[in-house]
Amino acid sequence: MLDVRRLVILRELALRGSIRAAARSLNYTASAVSQHLAALERECGATLLERGHNTVRLTDAGRALVRHADRIVQDMAAAETELQALAGLETGSLTLASFASAAMELVPAAIRSFSTRFPGVEVSFLEADPEHTVPMLKAGDVDLALIYEYDFFTLEPQSGLAYVALADELVWLVLPRDHWAEGRSSVALADLAQEQWIVEPRADCHHFTVRACAAAGFEARTRCESSDYAVTQALVATGLGLALLPSLALGTPHADVAVKALDGPAPRRRVLAAHRRASAGIPAVQAMLDVLGQVAAGTCSADARGKVNMTRVPAAPPAIHMRPPWATTIPRAMASPRPAPAP
Repeated sequence: MLDVRRLVILRELALRGSIRAAARSLNYTASAVSQHLAALERECGATLLERGHNTVRLTDAGRALVRHADRIVQDMAAAETELQALAGLETGSLTLASFASAAMELVPAAIRSFSTRFPGVEVSFLEADPEHTVPMLKAGDVDLALIYEYDFFTLEPQSGLAYVALADELVWLVLPRDHWAEGRSSVALADLAQEQWIVEPRADCHHFTVRACAAAGFEARTRCESSDYAVTQALVATGLGLALLPSLALGTPHADVAVKALDGPAPRRRVLAAHRRASAGIPAVQAMLDVLGQVAAGTCSADARGKVNMTRVPAAPPAIHMRPPWATTIPRAMASPRPAPAP
């Protein structure tokens, strides 16, 4: 009979891509992982890995065995889920991951409320972007991950994961207070064709701004990039460009910027909680999903200090998906600023 622990190690190698990374994930030494994999090959009587100088690849037999290992791990997770359901919420642990702006506005109140209701469950948290937390979720390193998708740049659903919508945020125009449009209650994006833009370096956020501008009929000229919303607002305040930011990013607006609505159907960012389908029955996961939903609706607080004001995020209306048929990547320009249109 094959050793289940060694099957798990092989699966981890497939997920992580290298023996060293699999060893780090499992808290083993690289030597121990190599020895277990060699022993598994002897048990199978088949070559599972093609070993190069600094690389290792699965053979057809290795990939076939990983598929069986996936099912075994899912069955083990289902068994754990059933046992945890029997135990209820008296004990246990939960690891929550989130991107930065939701971590600021949603997560503290959610953890506080959850821990007040279920003190026997230990909650851990880490902050990271979805490009990192989704693989961690699939690998079992976290139990829940707050992620997002923008209009013009929607998520590709991942096998084995389920998604729960938490909030539907408007995206706002952020401009300096001395800008020609500062006196307007709302601004048409098409009127900003001569402006330069401050964008995030990550592909999803960057392409959102580029594609939103393209939908308005012009090519966005980007001048600065920042993944920190406070830095973005500071750059806007000094006149280095404009930005399109979602509601959660504007929890603390910079004193020298103005936040304006966009004319017409405003683009949106949707906040979702992702979890493994196999963990859907775990009471702690379901309880945290409930709490996150309450916080996102602005109704959850352990006390006055824990309450989050979510009036900036409207109750989820029908999602607006604007998906024009242009190429995936639109070239960026770094030209000098040109005059703005007259107000």
